[in-house]
Amino acid sequence: MKHIFALIIISGLTCTPLAAQRKFGTTKQPVRDFEFNLIDIAPVKTFDLNFKTLVPLARAFSHIQDLSPETLLNYVPPVPQVLKQTIDNWRRQFYTKNKFDLLEKLNEIASFKSDYQDKIELLKKYNVDYKESGGNFILPIPGTNFLVKIAGTSNKRFNYAANDWTTMMNPINNKIGPKLSKDPKSKEYQEGVKEWLAIWKDIYNQYKKNPVPFYQTVSRAERSMLIQKAIDFHKIKNIKLPKLYLVPFNDKITSPVSDENYFVIEEAQGKDIEMITPENFKTIPPEAIKDLLVACKEGYLWNVPFGDKIGLTPDKKLILYNLEQPNRFSTKGAFLKDPSNYQLFALQGIGLIMQAIQKYGTQAQHDAASEFIKTDMSSTSDPDITTFQGYAGYKNQIEAQKK
Repeated sequence: MKHIFALIIISGLTCTPLAAQRKFGTTKQPVRDFEFNLIDIAPVKTFDLNFKTLVPLARAFSHIQDLSPETLLNYVPPVPQVLKQTIDNWRRQFYTKNKFDLLEKLNEIASFKSDYQDKIELLKKYNVDYKESGGNFILPIPGTNFLVKIAGTSNKRFNYAANDWTTMMNPINNKIGPKLSKDPKSKEYQEGVKEWLAIWKDIYNQYKKNPVPFYQTVSRAERSMLIQKAIDFHKIKNIKLPKLYLVPFNDKITSPVSDENYFVIEEAQGKDIEMITPENFKTIPPEAIKDLLVACKEGYLWNVPFGDKIGLTPDKKLILYNLEQPNRFSTKGAFLKDPSNYQLFALQGIGLIMQAIQKYGTQAQHDAASEFIKTDMSSTSDPDITTFQGYAGYKNQIEAQKK
């Protein structure tokens, strides 16, 4: 009898790669760049998946080692000149009026003050239109349909703390977290707040002594390139990506890419886009379901399908937003430095879609997913273009054929 597929739910902190690999019969020891806590296992009985097969297959998908902070600029499209001029004018006007660069100020790792509250107070003081989402700042660029996305201080501190689980992250999760779940009026809660402030101060002091680059928001570009590669190679017609660009803070094109020298701008959600919810999940065409599963497999999507992640266009195509890495991802593990993490992300994303089909989907969606399992999950990309260098050559051939 084959094993029943089990869904590993990831949210900020989820299951350890090591624990998952022991659970499902593999023995390779992953690099502990970042760690998950197992919080839920939910059987999805309608799909026949064998984890002893899936995990080794996912390992075979670690085929993009050349996508890195040093090479990312080779693959992300350059910012159109008109758009770049609009962004420059916006930043210049703010600087002229207020004598500081707003985006650089938001990007700073300031000393701790109620998490990122000091940045919010700054935005309110200068009447800047913004949205705060998951500790990140999202600002509309006036006169365009693009948004600036910058990781907030809290997420960067989590990124830094995730480099050392023993002395930094474990106390947050195991000691402080339970206290902060108590009644805010309780003594335990107040103790938790004091310990929270103390550990963040310690993390900030450690960072000042040993600064590292961060990749939280530029990871959106990394993941976008992975999915675009899958779209092009597999000739996927039912998945779209919003336009996304990397813009240097100081107007100089420098490498390697990090959150310190680049910010991300991304096309805003159109008014005609319907975000996917449990209620409208069944309206996704079966062929789009299969394409989405391929994107999960090769783009390592881990947090689909609901929330602010997937939209449905009027012509029933899926558009993928917010392709950022988890907020508590270590700086050491970014850009596929530890592929074992990404392989588990692929399985996570596939599992979440399977669960959604079981709960909210149609028989046609189920059949499309079953076909994906029988065919796509048993194959990898063409070896000639599995690297991004090979992919670049492949795209050049396609462009040449169009001329």
